[in-house]
Amino acid sequence: MIAIVLHDLGARKEARKRFATASRAAQESGDGQLHAWVRAREAMVRSTMAPRRPP
Repeated sequence: MIAIVLHDLGARKEARKRFATASRAAQESGDGQLHAWVRAREAMVRSTMAPRRPP
């Protein structure tokens, strides 16, 4: 969730780092469903969600 917020704030490099950490942790834990969820959320954020711009 932190990665999504960082992306929304325009901190894309930091968001990618957080997604990578979450993906690695899920993979190392052996939780395939969580790993798939993290990867899917990352793909959705990168492809469909533009960063929010301050008013």
